[in-house]
Amino acid sequence: MTDLHNYREVGKFYLLSPILTPIGAVDAQKLTEQIDYMIDEKKYILGIDLSEIDFLYSDCLNVLAKKSEDILSKGGKLILLTAEVNIQQAIQNAGLIELLPYYQKETDLLLASMESAGVASENKITAEISALTSKESLVSPEEVSEEFPKYYGAKHSSSRLFLLVIVLILTSAYGVWYSFG
Repeated sequence: MTDLHNYREVGKFYLLSPILTPIGAVDAQKLTEQIDYMIDEKKYILGIDLSEIDFLYSDCLNVLAKKSEDILSKGGKLILLTAEVNIQQAIQNAGLIELLPYYQKETDLLLASMESAGVASENKITAEISALTSKESLVSPEEVSEEFPKYYGAKHSSSRLFLLVIVLILTSAYGVWYSFG
């Protein structure tokens, strides 16, 4: 393998996207080659992005377990990124949870990376978290702060929320009066 381009940095982890077979399964042989390439490049803090995968065959689990042992022997760590319950259960049922820890979201992986790294650049961390949360959230922080009262840390007063509640109460009361009147 000459050069590998299907990985990105998330905190201190190199997050690798595995090559898939035509049926959408992880290609265990190619995964072995990818991980070996990363080890050869001395990238021992490695993650495998399984967020688009809903099932792992046993050959892939065997490769991940073996490569995790190889990486651990070099002082590194192999983790998985998956929110898929089937994959999480397969790891737990195989007794590989200690060898193959997993995170459900990329933000969780980033936070774990920051915690294990100790002190890091606060600006870089803030920028990375902001970039990730903007991808994952449907509502902006400004929209949230407009809707919650001050005791939840909102920037604006809760007068809009109060008016909304009053309008809903009056509308409900009118509906009840109209249906019985």
